[in-house]
Amino acid sequence: MPCFPLPSLPQTENWVFATLLGLFALLVLAMRAYPALMTDDLPSIFRMKERSSLFGNSEGNDSRLRVLYLFFACCTIGLYAYVAFFQNGTAEFAFTTYLGFVAVTAGFLLLKGLIIRLLCYTFFEGRTLQLSLGSYHTIVMFLGLTLFPLLAIRIYASPSVARVACIAGLVACCVAAMFVILKLFQIFYSKLLDFLYILLYLCTLEILPFAALLQAYRLIV
Repeated sequence: MPCFPLPSLPQTENWVFATLLGLFALLVLAMRAYPALMTDDLPSIFRMKERSSLFGNSEGNDSRLRVLYLFFACCTIGLYAYVAFFQNGTAEFAFTTYLGFVAVTAGFLLLKGLIIRLLCYTFFEGRTLQLSLGSYHTIVMFLGLTLFPLLAIRIYASPSVARVACIAGLVACCVAAMFVILKLFQIFYSKLLDFLYILLYLCTLEILPFAALLQAYRLIV
């Protein structure tokens, strides 16, 4: 009896399962090294929070440990975007293409970090820079943590359950965008004129880069 190869889909590729397993191990490692994310960082999305360090270490150590979560979020968002943009039967679901998605996602986050640094160095004090970068990175980490279980469900669950996970993923992305707007007003709004500046920033340095990111995802596929 002839044996036909399985189609190249996210649920049939061994490297997808290995990647999800590796990301889960990285998440466990990050939570052991940086447990304050759940108790301090994520709740800080909803409020202005003054702190010198999350758990008694220096700011440099704090930043290096946050990189674990940011790397996890970058890899998770990249894989989620690949699954979302992938069309069955058009091409192979390849690991090299996934690396392209991760690279584009990382480049987008680095560019946004540079933009925030440039604006804060030019117009604001150092504390504002710290709050802005910290808030943006926390929202990215929140999005990565939320998308990870939804990603596994979307890949390996039945089609009906996968559709629910897809909708939940879109909701998570919308909530993350709302958090970005919320933090912008919390950090920068002090008078009516600031409202216009924030709208200008959203149009030029949030919406346009995000549209460019989506276009880059399409070009990779």
